[in-house]
Amino acid sequence: MSGVREEERGNGRMPAQRSAEGAALTEHAMLAARVGERLHRLSMDATRLVDVYARRRGMRSGDVHALLAIRLAELGGEPATPGDLSHTQLLTSGAVTGLVDRLVRSGMVRREPDAVDRRRVRLRVSDGGLTVAGELMEMLGARTDGVASAFSIAELSAVERFLGEVGIATTTMLWALEAPDVGRSPN
Repeated sequence: MSGVREEERGNGRMPAQRSAEGAALTEHAMLAARVGERLHRLSMDATRLVDVYARRRGMRSGDVHALLAIRLAELGGEPATPGDLSHTQLLTSGAVTGLVDRLVRSGMVRREPDAVDRRRVRLRVSDGGLTVAGELMEMLGARTDGVASAFSIAELSAVERFLGEVGIATTTMLWALEAPDVGRSPN
């Protein structure tokens, strides 16, 4: 059959069709790898950015990360608890107590009783913390808005969906890694 191998006839596709599909898959794989690399670099650069910003403010980078987490929780309508902070910052309860104490002493954060359960404590950003968190968030927001203005709504929707799915996948992997090894015998 004019140079077409038996296995190529069996799938109903001509060699040129399969070659184009293979090239598309290769292009997809290469693009996905580049996106993954960019996400990694973005993560590393964001961490470095907070480190440099914290140093310039005479703070620890962990304090700035915690301050941002507390502010974002407030903006989301559900002020963070120390337990929330422990979970998001991957710290023990003792380490979170020290962190919150330090932020309270520096005038960045205040503790407030929960409106519903007065045994719980909610963390709120105070004026000093609003200055620090607000400055960093404004700097990042202005640059992000500048980049986003070059994208269509459809493109931004795709980016938002992609980042949301990557976030879910990452969180799922994190939970799996944090889970105790079931059935594993201690050494």
